[in-house]
Amino acid sequence: RKKTLSKLDLEEYTDYYHVLQVGIVNANKNQKFSIDLSKKLIHKKIMFHFIGNDTMIENSGVSYDDFELPNIKYWGERYDVDNFMSCMDLFLFPSYREWKFLLYQKIMNMKN
Repeated sequence: RKKTLSKLDLEEYTDYYHVLQVGIVNANKNQKFSIDLSKKLIHKKIMFHFIGNDTMIENSGVSYDDFELPNIKYWGERYDVDNFMSCMDLFLFPSYREWKFLLYQKIMNMKN
């Protein structure tokens, strides 16, 4: 985990709990839930990570200012999600309407 955190330029946060949400930033994916949670936990050693395209952010209930909170890292659209998944402690899926999570399926199919 330490090596992967270093690879992601997060070595200063090795003693933090890391939470990840992946998906296009929109109302259905409900990043607002995770951001509201991060605001409540801002004084804890918990870092919230968001990966996803932001082309629908205006309809998401969040703003770019939300992604500037000190306990949030917004990574944008990435193609190395597996690196993030390998060093996170918790994955959030607060989507409103999706019943079958593609990311969950990918996690379950990951090879050790």
